[in-house]
Amino acid sequence: MRKDGDPFPCGHCGGYTEHLILCHLSPVRLVAPECHPSSQRFHNILKDLGNLHDKKQKDYGTDADPFNNIRSSAKEWGIPAWVGAMLRATDKVRRLQKFADKGELANESVIDAFDDLAVYAVIARVMYEEDKEERKPTIRSATPHNAACGAWYHTPMECGCGCHD
Repeated sequence: MRKDGDPFPCGHCGGYTEHLILCHLSPVRLVAPECHPSSQRFHNILKDLGNLHDKKQKDYGTDADPFNNIRSSAKEWGIPAWVGAMLRATDKVRRLQKFADKGELANESVIDAFDDLAVYAVIARVMYEEDKEERKPTIRSATPHNAACGAWYHTPMECGCGCHD
């Protein structure tokens, strides 16, 4: 394994993943030497989706919050931010359903809809993880905070002992 954590040497030129090789084959970005071409394409698309996010973040996000547009809209509607991202993903699903039914889209390519759907799903996951981390219980002391409750740690939502009322 290299210092950067990249364990997959190219079977053709000895280079490592996420590089363009010009060896015995046409230029290909490899994920692993034994990787199936479909898996290579999958990983290449993931990298492209990261670039798409970075590009769109300049229009929709802020320097302080790349998901500002989704987070702000969700706050205005009183829903968790990750749910707001999934609502936007659902719009993309509806668009793809329309394509499946009609065979065409008027204003966006099918590939764009797939890409946006994937990016919204990842954004939702990041926001869900952030939300979960914010609600994570913290250890308060070495003894239970309330003898009747017996909880060593908890959030007020999870407790129910009445000590937070």
